[in-house]
Amino acid sequence: EGGADGKVERLEAKMAMLVAALKNLKADSQCALERKDSMIQGTEEELERQRSEAQALREEAAALREQLEDRQRMLHEGSEEARSLKEGSERLEKQVIALGEDARLARDEAS
Repeated sequence: EGGADGKVERLEAKMAMLVAALKNLKADSQCALERKDSMIQGTEEELERQRSEAQALREEAAALREQLEDRQRMLHEGSEEARSLKEGSERLEKQVIALGEDARLARDEAS
């Protein structure tokens, strides 16, 4: 009987070691899962941050494009206004020359 009790004790000791090993393995697995979840969450947060940053850049680009279009329109309008002023100036110059001619002819006729 002593041999059988010793075998049972050895088997129980082995079972206890296996149970402890399984508990350690379960704890290690749980830690690995938590690290993996943490890494996934960090990756998702980084992706969300990058999406947000990309959206902000798209909005900034749209605003800059709108400013560029406004400035191009203003430049075009300024060019049109400058051209109109130049044409008006040329007409006035011709009128001044014509008035000078008329005044000269009037003086010539008067003398």
